[in-house]
Amino acid sequence: MDHLSKNILAALAANRDCGIHDLLREKRVLMTRRGVMSYGNDRELVALVADAILVPGWPSSLWLGHVLRVDPAGILPAGRGRGEWVALLVQPSVYPRGSTEQEVFEAVMDILQFRGQYDPCCYCFQQEDVFQLCHTFEEACAALTGMIKRFDPVLMGDYAPEDRDYIPPQYRGMKCSMHAMDVYGLPCLEEVKKADVEIAGRRALHMAKGEGWIDEVRRLQALAEESG
Repeated sequence: MDHLSKNILAALAANRDCGIHDLLREKRVLMTRRGVMSYGNDRELVALVADAILVPGWPSSLWLGHVLRVDPAGILPAGRGRGEWVALLVQPSVYPRGSTEQEVFEAVMDILQFRGQYDPCCYCFQQEDVFQLCHTFEEACAALTGMIKRFDPVLMGDYAPEDRDYIPPQYRGMKCSMHAMDVYGLPCLEEVKKADVEIAGRRALHMAKGEGWIDEVRRLQALAEESG
């Protein structure tokens, strides 16, 4: 690093008003003993799984891992008896920024539960890859650890049923899990529209022949920006 860059870095470090208040990106995993979304304000954990362009040509992928306790009265009959602790992966459309643990957890609740700014569909081969009910907080954290180890950004991408012709063979047979809605409620309609535009862009990328595909992708990206 040259001396000019070092001088700028030193000035940034010396001025507290130039701080970057992003605790989740710094720590990657945050846990609180008094959660804001967890039933009875029980323990809660959030992990920054990914926030980058994971697949060339696709939009940036923001993925969170979330562990929380849910109201046993709200668990669907199929899940009763399997525990009231949930571990899941979710794709919010807004980053939960905060300089303290409390701010981050409140931002997660605001984005996912109050605003519904998330993609409700997670593609997987097995539901356990994206959502699990557990009996204890520790079991749920272990379940999330397994999800992160198996995390595959290509598999997790949004595919529509008509996309089967270009889905790589190793990813055929996957299914869409909508269990995030059981935890956070219905997503915002505008977020669903954005997801549809992104699906169209990815379809154009995969089905492209020759050089003309890049124009179609750029057109769809511009449409996504306008709808945002």
